[in-house]
Amino acid sequence: MKILSLDGNLLFEVDGANLHGADLREAYLGGANLREANLTGAYLTRAYLRGANLRGANLTEADLTGAYLYEADLRGADLYGANLTGANLHGADLCEADLCGTTVIDAGQEARGYRFVAVQHDSGTMIAAGCRWLTLAEALEHWPGESKNGLECRAKVDLIAAVAAQRGWVP
Repeated sequence: MKILSLDGNLLFEVDGANLHGADLREAYLGGANLREANLTGAYLTRAYLRGANLRGANLTEADLTGAYLYEADLRGADLYGANLTGANLHGADLCEADLCGTTVIDAGQEARGYRFVAVQHDSGTMIAAGCRWLTLAEALEHWPGESKNGLECRAKVDLIAAVAAQRGWVP
């Protein structure tokens, strides 16, 4: 497997697509193509994965604590049991990703297809929804629930707020 930067330069190459248990802590993988790679149990703590293609990747029980997943393509990725505490999911595409057993709150998709996902972060509870990356307070202000779409979005934010409070997350 070749891992390339956004501009097409070779970052590194591994035989096959199996990075099971790999220690990639603090690795710079911006724009890397890890589509359908097996990253089960990999350590990706504080890894830089901006714009990375992780579509269909197996990230079961991967440690993504504090990973920078800004605009990462995680469509259909298996994140079962992954630790995403402190991860930056701004603009990440989580459509059809398996988030069961992860450290996120998944409030599901609204009618336009935006998935509402929250993580516990240094800044408090952070919500990724479409291209938005907001604190819980900002999300409550952003979606007051006064329009058709706003009502559904606000319901998802309210659900996240209730679950975050139950888990003892900082607001």
